[in-house]
Amino acid sequence: GMSPVKKKYCHFSSGKIWIDGVIDEWEGLGYKVNARSPKTGDVHEYFGEYDGSFEFDVMYDLENLYIAMSVWDDQVILDEHRSLWNQDIVRIYLDARPLEISSNGRGENQSEDYLFISLAPAAGKKADVIIYQKERLPQNTNIATKKTLAGFDVEISIPLTYIESKN
Repeated sequence: GMSPVKKKYCHFSSGKIWIDGVIDEWEGLGYKVNARSPKTGDVHEYFGEYDGSFEFDVMYDLENLYIAMSVWDDQVILDEHRSLWNQDIVRIYLDARPLEISSNGRGENQSEDYLFISLAPAAGKKADVIIYQKERLPQNTNIATKKTLAGFDVEISIPLTYIESKN
Protein backbone atom coordinates (compact mmCIF):
# COMPACT_ATOMS: atom_id res chain seq x y z
CA GLY A 1 0.00 0.00 0.00
CA MET A 2 0.89 3.64 -0.23
CA SER A 3 1.68 5.75 2.76
CA PRO A 4 2.26 9.47 3.31
CA VAL A 5 5.76 10.88 2.93
CA LYS A 6 6.67 13.00 5.91
CA LYS A 7 7.40 16.66 5.26
CA LYS A 8 10.92 16.23 6.64
CA TYR A 9 11.81 14.19 3.55
CA CYS A 10 11.16 17.16 1.29
CA HIS A 11 13.73 19.94 1.60
CA PHE A 12 14.04 23.48 0.30
CA SER A 13 16.20 23.95 -2.79
CA SER A 14 18.97 26.49 -2.33
CA GLY A 15 19.64 26.64 -6.08
CA LYS A 16 17.82 26.60 -9.40
CA ILE A 17 16.41 23.25 -10.55
CA TRP A 18 16.38 22.88 -14.34
CA ILE A 19 13.81 20.41 -15.64
CA ASP A 20 15.95 18.95 -18.41
CA GLY A 21 16.40 15.32 -17.34
CA VAL A 22 19.98 15.99 -16.20
CA ILE A 23 20.09 15.63 -12.42
CA ASP A 24 23.55 17.17 -11.80
CA GLU A 25 22.17 20.08 -9.76
CA TRP A 26 20.64 17.66 -7.24
CA GLU A 27 24.03 16.83 -5.65
CA GLY A 28 22.98 13.24 -5.04
CA LEU A 29 19.58 11.68 -4.44
CA GLY A 30 18.71 10.95 -0.84
CA TYR A 31 16.57 7.81 -1.06
CA LYS A 32 17.17 4.41 -2.66
CA VAL A 33 14.60 1.73 -3.42
CA ASN A 34 15.95 -1.73 -4.18
CA ALA A 35 14.24 -3.91 -6.79
CA ARG A 36 14.22 -6.88 -4.44
CA SER A 37 11.68 -5.37 -2.09
CA PRO A 38 8.87 -7.12 -0.19
CA LYS A 39 6.54 -5.95 -2.97
CA THR A 40 8.53 -7.43 -5.88
CA GLY A 41 10.02 -10.42 -4.07
CA ASP A 42 12.91 -12.16 -5.76
CA VAL A 43 11.82 -11.60 -9.35
CA HIS A 44 13.85 -13.69 -11.79
CA GLU A 45 13.87 -11.00 -14.49
CA TYR A 46 16.19 -8.83 -12.39
CA PHE A 47 19.87 -9.19 -13.22
CA GLY A 48 22.63 -7.72 -11.13
CA GLU A 49 22.67 -5.85 -7.87
CA TYR A 50 20.72 -2.79 -8.98
CA ASP A 51 18.53 -3.85 -11.91
CA GLY A 52 15.06 -2.38 -11.46
CA SER A 53 16.14 -0.20 -8.52
CA PHE A 54 15.97 3.58 -8.29
CA GLU A 55 17.06 6.57 -6.27
CA PHE A 56 14.92 9.64 -5.79
CA ASP A 57 14.68 12.92 -3.97
CA VAL A 58 12.07 15.64 -3.45
CA MET A 59 12.70 19.38 -3.10
CA TYR A 60 10.72 22.58 -3.35
CA ASP A 61 11.24 26.29 -3.81
CA LEU A 62 8.81 29.20 -3.69
CA GLU A 63 7.09 28.10 -6.93
CA ASN A 64 7.36 24.32 -7.43
CA LEU A 65 7.71 20.89 -5.93
CA TYR A 66 10.51 18.96 -7.67
CA ILE A 67 11.03 15.22 -7.98
CA ALA A 68 14.20 13.66 -9.36
CA MET A 69 14.69 9.97 -9.99
CA SER A 70 17.52 7.84 -11.33
CA VAL A 71 16.35 4.42 -12.52
CA TRP A 72 18.74 1.50 -13.05
CA ASP A 73 17.71 -1.07 -15.60
CA ASP A 74 19.87 -3.56 -17.50
CA GLN A 75 17.51 -3.45 -20.48
CA VAL A 76 15.51 -0.25 -20.90
CA ILE A 77 12.47 -0.85 -23.11
CA LEU A 78 11.38 2.42 -24.69
CA ASP A 79 9.47 2.81 -27.94
CA GLU A 80 7.32 5.85 -28.70
CA HIS A 81 5.19 3.70 -31.03
CA ARG A 82 4.30 1.13 -28.34
CA SER A 83 1.64 1.38 -25.67
CA LEU A 84 2.76 3.04 -22.48
CA TRP A 85 1.99 -0.20 -20.64
CA ASN A 86 4.34 -2.27 -22.86
CA GLN A 87 7.56 -0.50 -21.92
CA ASP A 88 9.47 0.73 -18.91
CA ILE A 89 7.48 3.35 -17.03
CA VAL A 90 7.59 5.44 -13.87
CA ARG A 91 4.49 5.97 -11.74
CA ILE A 92 4.15 8.65 -9.11
CA TYR A 93 1.17 9.15 -6.82
CA LEU A 94 0.99 12.49 -5.01
CA ASP A 95 -1.83 13.10 -2.57
CA ALA A 96 -1.49 16.65 -1.24
CA ARG A 97 -4.70 16.62 0.77
CA PRO A 98 -4.50 16.96 4.56
CA LEU A 99 -3.08 13.84 6.25
CA GLU A 100 -6.35 12.81 7.90
CA ILE A 101 -8.00 12.70 4.47
CA SER A 102 -5.15 11.36 2.30
CA SER A 103 -4.22 8.56 4.71
CA ASN A 104 -7.77 7.23 4.51
CA GLY A 105 -8.05 7.36 0.73
CA ARG A 106 -8.75 4.19 -1.20
CA GLY A 107 -7.30 5.25 -4.55
CA GLU A 108 -10.57 6.46 -6.02
CA ASN A 109 -10.91 9.68 -8.03
CA GLN A 110 -7.52 9.54 -9.66
CA SER A 111 -6.38 12.98 -10.86
CA GLU A 112 -9.15 14.65 -8.87
CA ASP A 113 -8.29 13.72 -5.28
CA TYR A 114 -4.65 12.97 -5.96
CA LEU A 115 -2.12 13.40 -8.73
CA PHE A 116 -1.21 10.31 -10.74
CA ILE A 117 1.77 10.60 -13.07
CA SER A 118 2.60 7.65 -15.29
CA LEU A 119 5.30 8.18 -17.89
CA ALA A 120 7.63 6.38 -20.27
CA PRO A 121 10.94 8.19 -20.76
CA ALA A 122 11.82 9.60 -24.16
CA ALA A 123 13.09 6.85 -26.48
CA GLY A 124 15.66 9.14 -28.13
CA LYS A 125 16.89 12.71 -28.48
CA LYS A 126 13.98 13.79 -30.68
CA ALA A 127 11.33 11.66 -29.00
CA ASP A 128 8.89 13.03 -26.46
CA VAL A 129 8.23 11.66 -22.99
CA ILE A 130 5.03 9.62 -23.18
CA ILE A 131 2.68 10.73 -20.40
CA TYR A 132 -0.57 8.97 -19.55
CA GLN A 133 -3.47 11.44 -19.57
CA LYS A 134 -1.12 14.42 -19.83
CA GLU A 135 -4.10 16.76 -20.11
CA ARG A 136 -5.09 15.89 -16.52
CA LEU A 137 -1.80 17.11 -15.02
CA PRO A 138 -1.80 20.46 -13.23
CA GLN A 139 -1.08 23.38 -15.54
CA ASN A 140 2.66 24.18 -15.79
CA THR A 141 3.76 20.70 -14.69
CA ASN A 142 7.03 19.90 -16.45
CA ILE A 143 8.61 16.50 -17.03
CA ALA A 144 11.95 15.68 -18.65
CA THR A 145 13.92 12.45 -18.96
CA LYS A 146 17.39 11.47 -20.08
CA LYS A 147 18.70 8.02 -21.00
CA THR A 148 21.84 7.09 -19.08
CA LEU A 149 24.35 4.24 -19.28
CA ALA A 150 22.65 2.55 -16.33
CA GLY A 151 19.01 3.29 -17.25
CA PHE A 152 17.37 6.72 -17.25
CA ASP A 153 16.86 9.86 -15.15
CA VAL A 154 13.61 11.75 -14.60
CA GLU A 155 12.92 15.30 -13.38
CA ILE A 156 9.46 16.66 -12.62
CA SER A 157 8.21 20.03 -11.42
CA ILE A 158 4.70 20.50 -10.06
CA PRO A 159 3.44 24.02 -9.23
CA LEU A 160 2.99 24.65 -5.52
CA THR A 161 -0.36 26.25 -6.39
CA TYR A 162 -1.60 22.69 -7.09
CA ILE A 163 -0.35 21.49 -3.69
CA GLU A 164 -1.91 24.48 -1.93
CA SER A 165 -5.24 23.96 -3.70
CA LYS A 166 -5.53 20.50 -2.11
CA ASN A 167 -4.89 21.70 1.45
